This record gives sequence, structure tokens and C-alpha cells, in this order.
Amino acid sequence: MKETITAVLQDEGPLVCDVQLSSDYKFEPKLSSERKPDGRIVSKALEDMYPFLERGEFRSNMLIPEWTPDK
Repeated sequence: MKETITAVLQDEGPLVCDVQLSSDYKFEPKLSSERKPDGRIVSKALEDMYPFLERGEFRSNMLIPEWTPDK
């Protein structure tokens, strides 16, 4: 497989890659939504994907203020 990936990356023309995954493959990181107490569903920010970091670690990695949806 390593040789195939190397050849694909070195090719200068357009390519189609058929990537076959098992049906139980878990895509991560993954964007998620949460249900608020009032029933609204809001999407999390793109920088806050699953699997979630502990909040302190997440905030220490942020260079800009944390985005929060309307309350």
C-alpha cells in the first residue's frame, strides 16, 4: 500500500481513488451537534470536534476566543 500511496502523491495528473472501508469504520474527528435544554439543536464549532478534549486543554490550545452559540 505504501508504494501505491507514494505513486498517487507523485502523479501530476488527475486521479480517482476508490477507498474502501469496513462498514463499522469510525470517522474521527467528527463534527457533532448538541441539544440545548430548550430543545434547540446547535452545531459545535469546527475547532471543537469529537472526540472532545477536556475543556481546560481545549481552551489552552485556542488562539482566539471560544465560539459559543446564542444562549
